Amino acid sequence: GHTEASELAKVLRGVGIPAESIILEAQATTTAENIWFSLRWLPKGTGQLYIITSDFHMARATYISREVLGYWYKMLEDSYKNNPDW
Repeated sequence: GHTEASELAKVLRGVGIPAESIILEAQATTTAENIWFSLRWLPKGTGQLYIITSDFHMARATYISREVLGYWYKMLEDSYKNNPDW
């Protein structure tokens, strides 16, 4: 079917991301579930999870991420906000 995950995968493949590097999380029915279910694919020891969403949804996704992940949550922006090259 046409899920958000499958549509975004098409975009990623279109810009050169290999299909085998794309993991589709298609089980979730809410943003919180989306984040929670995605945790199983985090490379051990990295703690990195990137949220790809629309500008309209980013504030909500950020809030829900903080709630779901608690103290593990850290914005990518926190890592780069003082970096003049960013």
